[in-house]
Amino acid sequence: MDKLLKRYCQALEWALVGLLAVMVVLVFGNVVLRYAFNSGIT
Repeated sequence: MDKLLKRYCQALEWALVGLLAVMVVLVFGNVVLRYAFNSGIT
């Protein structure tokens, strides 16, 4: 049971890391689009 919980927490960590990376890319892209091309992500 302890091994299962450890794997679950590890998978959850990787999911959170992935989602945070996606958020960073989206925010960075939105800033670049807003200042370089005068239009954001809609």
